Amino acid sequence: MSQEAGVCSRPREERLKGCPEAGQNQFFALNEALDQAEVRRIANGVTDFLKSGGFSNTFEDQAFEAKFRNGMERWLESLLDDDLPEESYAQDRIRIGRSYVKRGLAMTIILKSYSYIRNELMRLLEGSPVSMFTALSQRLDDDLSLVLMAYEKEQVRLAEESLSSYRTIQELSSPIIEVSRQTLLVPIVGEMDEQRTDILEDKLLQEVASKKAKQVLMEFSGCEIRDTHLTKRLFEVCRAVELLGARVVFVGIRPSLARTLVSIGADFAGFRVVRSLADTRA
Repeated sequence: MSQEAGVCSRPREERLKGCPEAGQNQFFALNEALDQAEVRRIANGVTDFLKSGGFSNTFEDQAFEAKFRNGMERWLESLLDDDLPEESYAQDRIRIGRSYVKRGLAMTIILKSYSYIRNELMRLLEGSPVSMFTALSQRLDDDLSLVLMAYEKEQVRLAEESLSSYRTIQELSSPIIEVSRQTLLVPIVGEMDEQRTDILEDKLLQEVASKKAKQVLMEFSGCEIRDTHLTKRLFEVCRAVELLGARVVFVGIRPSLARTLVSIGADFAGFRVVRSLADTRA
């Protein structure tokens, strides 16, 4: 926002109406018209506008509010800086878009911020050549496009990362342990759901086949299954294991699971049932 010596030293209103250099640089007159105080006023106005427009909860953290105000001021300065390298400018916009997602800020905040900035800057350009309105409008549109694309990409990335983490946790919650040659232990801990059952089925059948397992110990002492459909699914998984040539041993069945298995008419022919892992050696 610095003013070059001897260039367009007239009052702001006159400089906005026609600076000789405006034809060469459409942002020149606006850059020169806005001093640091004016930039700060507009930047602070964005925050105040958002707070009065239903986003007061977003700024309950005073440290975040101060950071947001400073960020808006820096953004406005770079927005009007026509000398900023395009690559640096684009990277900064991508960073802004990502930061909004990481902070959990709604896209509405971005849109409302741009709307406020656009109105304020267009008001300051009143009486200026149409070319300046066009140049500023194009810069704002390009700027918003970069930020929104970065925002959306970051949302997708975090969603995929979250799904991957969830799958990892689910897989780790149903480990398959090779306790001895051709014997696998499957400790089922916690409450089972449809997705976890699917993961267990895929992993277990692959492990039985790849390790040529002859025995699979299904350990249920830490398991909660309240759904008869899931109980049937687990029983079907055990039948599938049998078809691959491995004997299934049910270990530590709890009373609630026993009642559910009886209610669904589970056929234990071919299966072995023991109270604890120690009994599997008998």
